[in-house]
Amino acid sequence: MSGEVSTFDKRSFCPACGSRLFFFFDDGVEVFLGTLDEAPYAISPMVEVWAIRREPWLAAVVGAVLHEGNEIVSGKDEG
Repeated sequence: MSGEVSTFDKRSFCPACGSRLFFFFDDGVEVFLGTLDEAPYAISPMVEVWAIRREPWLAAVVGAVLHEGNEIVSGKDEG
């Protein structure tokens, strides 16, 4: 990563254009794939959130844990 990053409430973004870059969790970070120069072909999704809003013509992510809303630590979905 290079360049300046601003962070507010665990959400990091470009201070020049406002594009969201990543989101910090207590035990990790979510990186928005559209911010990467090259696709990370060697990794697979582990979690699919907001599955309730998935378009009916899209298949579920194979092997991923599904959550209808936001994933939360307690094991319940937050919607």
